[in-house]
Amino acid sequence: PTYCGFKPRMVILKKRDGSTGSWRTFDKFRETGDTWTLNLNPDDPSTEAAESNVSVTVYDNGFATGSDSAITGDNIIWMAFA
Repeated sequence: PTYCGFKPRMVILKKRDGSTGSWRTFDKFRETGDTWTLNLNPDDPSTEAAESNVSVTVYDNGFATGSDSAITGDNIIWMAFA
């Protein structure tokens, strides 16, 4: 899990190393609950995507990513907004 000191309402992330993977935007405005699978890719003209392994689960003090290799691991750039 990633600690940010608050419960995020929006998380934007991207894998830092390598050229694979898009920016991914997850938010509570399009989903209910604490696990979000709907995401937008701002650097891709595609529509909203829903993939079971590409997810963010939010907690009272941060978030955790799903199992997709494009958004998991220690080498991600992230922004979280309350």
